[in-house]
Amino acid sequence: MWQASLRHLFKKKRFQDVRLQEYSENILREFDFLIENISPDNLRTTITKINVIKEKASLLMFFLEINEEEQLTSDRIIEIIEKGYPDTFLEKISFGNDLTNRYSLLEILE
Repeated sequence: MWQASLRHLFKKKRFQDVRLQEYSENILREFDFLIENISPDNLRTTITKINVIKEKASLLMFFLEINEEEQLTSDRIIEIIEKGYPDTFLEKISFGNDLTNRYSLLEILE
């Protein structure tokens, strides 16, 4: 699941960025809280909130992978995630093995 992937990514890369580490932990804590408190009465809203958290975690993993040389600050990454770019913005991006696309995206976001 994505929670394990996010935890593994931070361990694997051993990020020194405390801000992103805390942001990641907050996302995971919020997810755990929702799962622990799910009930038939709040099922629909809980699923919606879980999907939002999953999207935030996916975006965080995405930016951690493309930002290896730290062109974006942790505050900027969090701002981008919380601002909620339209899905179409990220769907248009295809990286493959072409690093040029990666760097052009970083330039757009700066």
